Amino acid sequence: MKPGNYCTHAINDLSATLNSHIMNGTLSKESRAFVADVIKYLQQSIKFVLPENGKFYDMIETKSLVSGAASFGNTTGRFAVLQDHEAESWAPPYKLTAYEYTINMLSQELNPGELKSSKRILLTVDFEDSTFILLVIWFDSMRSWSPVFGCLQVHKPIVVEDGCIADGVMDVLLPSSEQGESEVVKAIVPEMAALIQAFIFMRCNNVYVKTLPTPIRLNKSRRKKGKPPLFEYKVLEVKESKGIIYESEPGSMKRTSPRIHLRRGHIRTFQNGDSTYVSPCVVGNKKQGMIHKDYAAQSSVTLAH
Repeated sequence: MKPGNYCTHAINDLSATLNSHIMNGTLSKESRAFVADVIKYLQQSIKFVLPENGKFYDMIETKSLVSGAASFGNTTGRFAVLQDHEAESWAPPYKLTAYEYTINMLSQELNPGELKSSKRILLTVDFEDSTFILLVIWFDSMRSWSPVFGCLQVHKPIVVEDGCIADGVMDVLLPSSEQGESEVVKAIVPEMAALIQAFIFMRCNNVYVKTLPTPIRLNKSRRKKGKPPLFEYKVLEVKESKGIIYESEPGSMKRTSPRIHLRRGHIRTFQNGDSTYVSPCVVGNKKQGMIHKDYAAQSSVTLAH
């Protein structure tokens, strides 16, 4: 799987946009500072490539992630539901991380006036007590990248009530009046499913992070031409095991799992009443197929604390 190098292209577009706005005075000082921060985060972040639509949950065998509501004043967004014991899965792998993925245009539902967008970059800036989430979008008709002018702040620890992230866990931060709270919520909240699922997947005990090194020769050529370098990327790789068993409780009937899929973490209760948490794991038989092909079986808004 080859990276789309979205961060490099977004840096180019946002830098050109920023320079244009500085010359024309069409953006507020606060918004220009926000765009400059986004460019810095794109440059400095550790970068991951995620599956199409940023979705892993086609791999979940039984209980799919479904939609829940997140309320911000009068605005409601939709996001993936968490099981109570998965709240601790909210753990960005690095302090500053970018997640790139494509959007299947056939699955994209547009409201009147909305523009088609087939690419996403999610950014997480992680601190001890909260995580900030930013979004950069590719607009197909304009053939350029643009940031959402605002971010979500997710407070830790994540509190789950009836499968939904509890009220008060998330706040909306706006750099200026370029976009309203409802616009930021409607843009970013649906993308949180990608983060939740990626974090759960990273906790699987047989999933590893594989590094795709930078193209050294190509970067030398790009530098000679005055172009910015392409970055190193990471993907999630599944270490396969032979004869993976899905159930192994004492006294239970053992069976071999079918197609490769994600077995979500769960609480296991034994006959004597004791219980333990079983970590999520990618299980199944490769001969039966794999449900998703995109990962290898192989600032006026100040974010500093």
